This record gives sequence, structure tokens and C-alpha cells, in this order.
Amino acid sequence: MAGYIQKRGENVWQLVVTKGRDSTGKKRRFSKTVKCGERQAKKELALFVAEVEQKQLLNLENITLADFVEKWVRDYAEPHLTTRGLQRYKELLDRILQAMGHLKLTEITPLHIAEFYSNLREDGVRKDNKPGGLSQETIKHHHTVLKKVLNDAVKWDLLVANPVLKIQTPKVEKKEAKFYDEEQMAQLLLALEDEEIQFRVLVKLYISTGCRRAEVVAFQWDDIDFNNNEIKIERALSYTRGGQQIKVTKTEKSRKIALPESTIKLLKEYRQHQNKKRLKKGLGKTQWLFTGRGGELIFLDTAGKQFSRFVKKHSLAPITLQGLRHTHGTHLLAKGIDVRTVANRLGHSETSTTLDVYTHALKSADKAAANVIDQMFIKSKNLNKK
Repeated sequence: MAGYIQKRGENVWQLVVTKGRDSTGKKRRFSKTVKCGERQAKKELALFVAEVEQKQLLNLENITLADFVEKWVRDYAEPHLTTRGLQRYKELLDRILQAMGHLKLTEITPLHIAEFYSNLREDGVRKDNKPGGLSQETIKHHHTVLKKVLNDAVKWDLLVANPVLKIQTPKVEKKEAKFYDEEQMAQLLLALEDEEIQFRVLVKLYISTGCRRAEVVAFQWDDIDFNNNEIKIERALSYTRGGQQIKVTKTEKSRKIALPESTIKLLKEYRQHQNKKRLKKGLGKTQWLFTGRGGELIFLDTAGKQFSRFVKKHSLAPITLQGLRHTHGTHLLAKGIDVRTVANRLGHSETSTTLDVYTHALKSADKAAANVIDQMFIKSKNLNKK
């Protein structure tokens, strides 16, 4: 704890003490004015430092997890998280506070946290009243949120150490991403031919690019290079407290990828269709590929809902738009396209992410490689027989 004195007048001194930082990162500043000589002011400063230290300790001893979370939500979560992110954090924090909100920050131990996770696995804890406890994935989400909150308590000098760091992160069994095989993809493409052109373009861009849901709906016409059959990915849609907004891509790095000739042809047809349709409505040209009924940029959830209805309508195997992204990556790797190229198309900053997500496709490619070697052996034997 640092302290100093400032002269404010004849025998008037301001005692200033700084201790820790607030939620914005600024140093906490405590001050007091005394009337005395300089020597006495320095003695008063020492007493004031001790006084502030004692008050700070008392405050630390009394603040509960619920008190701190209220402040954390106000000072960090609300200004920095998206609307959806904030809603999810509050849902998780609500369950955390029901169990541990009454505990003082300095009283929370790894044992409290371990018992909380154990309770989450018990029957009857689910809000939907389904039998069984929460999934390991949901428990891990609670772990992540609590760790973040208490990490900030440490940063803000309200805790010496984060007890969550002494607890092993709940393990989640990795689920293989759903994707369509070649036969299922053929069924989807056949059913797609009867759909309205904007929806056809939307779905085919997911299949052709492997982009994230929020990236495809944010495409602009200027992103497409019709001369070189390429498309640039540099933005995505996001929900914030202020509504739907454009943001940079997840990796904050734009990328260009090649498009199939058939997709380019469909995009040219669609651009003419869109311009004619907007002209009839008295609207000018738009920068956006995908628009709503009023000509405005499509909502982020609209694409997913439309695709879900399409899948049910044609009795296709259940899959999401995210599943089309996985289909893209899976088929490329299974056909022998190198991992770095696939990672770039998917927007993975590290090839290790691609390798981790698409293990199943790499196994398929590995078996195909073994078959190639096997064919070489068979050919060699046939030659020897001759």
C-alpha cells in the first residue's frame, strides 16, 4: 500500500493512500485532509495507511460471492458481453449463487466447489425436471464462469488466490460432429432444387465454403470476386445489447477461399434475381447477399430456422447449418485435401484445431491410403505371376 502527502495550504495537508484497483483497472485512491505541520502530517499518513488497510481487510472479510457477482455483472459482464453471452452467464451464475452465494469470498474453498459440482450431477437438479443430473459439458460451463468471476476478484485485489484453479476442469467426452455422407448430401441437393433461390444460395454457400453460420449471413456482394471465383470472409453477425451488429470474424483475420464454378454461376443468377425483385419493390441495390422481406439484412437466427424447416419438410437426416460446415471439412479431408488448406477454408487459426475436430475424416483418409498401398502390393504380385 502506497501513501503520500500533498500541501493544500498553510499547515493544511492532504493524505493520499492508494490500495489495489477497481473493476476498470484504475488504482483505488483514499484521501483525508489534516491541519498540522509537515512532520506531524507524515505521522498522520502512517496512521491513515493503517486505517485504510484495516477498513479494506474488513470489507474483504464481509463481501459475499453474491455481493461480488452483482458488482461483476454490472462492471464487467454487461459492458463487455453480447446479449446472448450475458443471458447465458446469468443463467449459470444463478445456479452458482443458489449454492454458494451466501459464502464470503474469502471463505470459498476448493472443497465447496467440488461439492457444488457433485451436486450438479445429482438427480433432480435439472430445471426441465428430466431425470438425472446435468451433463459434464454443462458442469464445465459452470466451472468456466466461476473461474472467470473469481479470477477477476483476484485481479481487483479482493482475493489472494482463485480456489477454482485447484479443482480439475470437468472432463467432457468429445462428441463426433454430425455430417452428411455422399448419399445424404445428394438427397439434400436434390430437395434444394425446388426451393426459392435465396435459400438455395444460402445453403450452397454453407456447403461450398464451410463457413460459420454468422459469417455466411454477413456476406456482401463486394466479397465475391467473380473473375477469380473467390470469396472473402472478413465479418460475421452478432447479437449485442444494442441488437444485431457486424463484427470481425472469429479469428479477427480475413481469408479468401475458392468457390466451385457451379456456385459462382448460381450467384450470378441470384444477383440478377435480387436486383429485379428489389426494383419491383421500389428499393435500390443492396450490399448484402441475404435480406429479409423488407429488404433489410437477414436476422442471424432466420437462416437456421429456415434450414431446420427445410430438413423436416423433406424428411432428411437431422442436421444443422453447423453440420454442413462439418460436412465440408470432413469430405475435403477424406478426399485427401491437405490439412492446412482445409484449416484456412474453415477459418481455423491453427491446424491442430482442424486435426482435433476432424479425427474421423483423417481416419477415413488413412484407411484409403492403406488401400492404395495394398493395391500396389496386389499389382506387384500380379506382375510376378506373369
